[in-house]
Amino acid sequence: MSQAQPPEELRPWYYKNPALFPVFLLGWPIWMELQVVILWPAWAILIIRSPWHRGMVSGTLAWAMLMSGGAFIGLELFGSGLGLIGSDLEPSHILLLVLPGLVYTVVTQTLWAKSKQAILGSIPLEPATPVVDDRPPRSQRERLRRRLRRRASRPGRSSRHPF
Repeated sequence: MSQAQPPEELRPWYYKNPALFPVFLLGWPIWMELQVVILWPAWAILIIRSPWHRGMVSGTLAWAMLMSGGAFIGLELFGSGLGLIGSDLEPSHILLLVLPGLVYTVVTQTLWAKSKQAILGSIPLEPATPVVDDRPPRSQRERLRRRLRRRASRPGRSSRHPF
């Protein structure tokens, strides 16, 4: 079920490490305490949808970032000022801090949707290996003998059925 990885030279700018690194750092919602603009869902969604990032660590970290950030922002927005991070941010202010990340996510995913077919179409398909059966074909006589042997009653034993 593992897909082949596209060539590295076809990787778009938003999937290259110089673009992913700052998005990863600014993707954690803990920056809201300092009232810094966050790019929350961008890195996680890029990694989850990427054909170049199929590792267990990056995938797990992406899902953790996506779920914990969503829960954290949701509790801040709808928790009526629970103050999880010690700040008294208004819901409109939280949305303004998260909005650049949402816009960046929409832009990169739109670009990815446009170029996905061309990039994934360039992956060389591996020829399917035919399954070779080394066993000789069973003859009809051998199959008949096995069937009769299974159906025959055993001498000296009672029937399996109570009637």
